[in-house]
Amino acid sequence: MIVNRIKGERKIELRNVGDESLIVTCNQTEMILRPEGHLEITLDPPVNHIVVYQSKHNLLMKYIISYKMPEKVEK
Repeated sequence: MIVNRIKGERKIELRNVGDESLIVTCNQTEMILRPEGHLEITLDPPVNHIVVYQSKHNLLMKYIISYKMPEKVEK
């Protein structure tokens, strides 16, 4: 899995470079990320993490992608 932050936007791109589907949850929404597929997820301020589940050889792996939104600087 490759995770890219899209500069200038409030989005993260997830790419599945493996050979198995992944389950992605964010904002109480579940999505399937198929092999060689990608997702763009808009970052909403109240949610600061994305959870990815992978099942491989009867083992369930859970990845947590945490992010912090930059704070606005007052002038």
